[in-house]
Amino acid sequence: GPSAGAAITLTMIAGVLNKTPNTKILITGTIESDGSIGRIGGVQEKAGAAIESGATIFLVPFGQKVDPGGIEVAEVKKIQEVVNLVLK
Repeated sequence: GPSAGAAITLTMIAGVLNKTPNTKILITGTIESDGSIGRIGGVQEKAGAAIESGATIFLVPFGQKVDPGGIEVAEVKKIQEVVNLVLK
């Protein structure tokens, strides 16, 4: 769904740049035409799924930070921030 937009965009950028994403960092969020990461629903549930998958950092749209315990949750505003954090 739309909540995977940022992850899909990141994957496409990684392919173009021939870079490998850090698989311990997961993201949720829509992608807007200006490159901003848009709001989503179910952040707490998605954070729980990120924990179960073994991720160490979970990136969420700005203003949607939660504290599920067991994972670092960081807010991001733009896809460029994500690229800088996730691609090696």
